[in-house]
Amino acid sequence: MSGRAQLMWDEEVTGYDFGAGHPMDPVRLALTMRLVEAYGLDRAVRVVAARPAGESTLRLVHGKDYIEAVRRASAAPESADGSYGLGTIDDPAFAGMHEASALIAGQSVGAAEGVWRGDALHAVNFTGGLHHAMPRGASGFCIY
Repeated sequence: MSGRAQLMWDEEVTGYDFGAGHPMDPVRLALTMRLVEAYGLDRAVRVVAARPAGESTLRLVHGKDYIEAVRRASAAPESADGSYGLGTIDDPAFAGMHEASALIAGQSVGAAEGVWRGDALHAVNFTGGLHHAMPRGASGFCIY
């Protein structure tokens, strides 16, 4: 085991953007990473980008119908299905929502896999932990 920490980061996670005025502003992610870089912490840890979570991974938690509703809302935000918690004040639909959400989930999976494989002793995904999403619905700013 390397003993080093692993930081999950992909600039594309800032695409998780509910729009102007929403408290879950993606600038918080970019600023956190800029702070990491300013202090040189990115040279003290292994910075890794993971792939987006795929369908089979998302299906471990979420229903197929819900994932399809997210994909539809991602392609056409105005058609978001509120019965899945999409297009609400907490979880407004936005273009690219599925892709950004799957990428964030993928970073969390990548962190867990890195520790499990022994690539790192510790891993963190400061974009993730979006734990309010339900198997068949968005909730509390969380899609997946």
